[in-house]
Amino acid sequence: MRRIHPLTWLLIFASLATLGVCILFGNQNSGFVQASSPPTDQTLAPASAGPGIPAITPGSKNSAGATYTSADAAQYVSSHRVPRTFGPSTKPIVDTVKFLMSQEVSQLFNGETLGVPDGTLVCVVEFHGTFLVPGPAGKTGTFQNGAEVFDAQTGNLLLVSL
Repeated sequence: MRRIHPLTWLLIFASLATLGVCILFGNQNSGFVQASSPPTDQTLAPASAGPGIPAITPGSKNSAGATYTSADAAQYVSSHRVPRTFGPSTKPIVDTVKFLMSQEVSQLFNGETLGVPDGTLVCVVEFHGTFLVPGPAGKTGTFQNGAEVFDAQTGNLLLVSL
């Protein structure tokens, strides 16, 4: 039986580690982070059905058909760290809150899918601050502006854009 050289094991391990980083961080050049895992520094809203991760606690429907207000969305974003940021990243300072249809928001984000059908009411919160995001090979991305997109019915976070 032939033994595998220690350097071969090292190359296999390095390849698997690189693959893991690529899968974990995806394409960092796009600036989009699909909401797939909850932030670790906050208490999440109760689990709700639908895509995204629980975020804003829904209440009763308003005239636009959303289960929370613009003020609720602004308060949530300004009081929670942006998912996947780290270190001295600041908490977001909210600039605008808009309720729009999902297909319109997808177009605003260069065709990025939100994981909900066209015609779904969503909430877009634009913000600014300093946000550090880990990238491949130990590099760090620094972003000054961003947006979070929430489902207007469930309050779930659908997309983060930095």
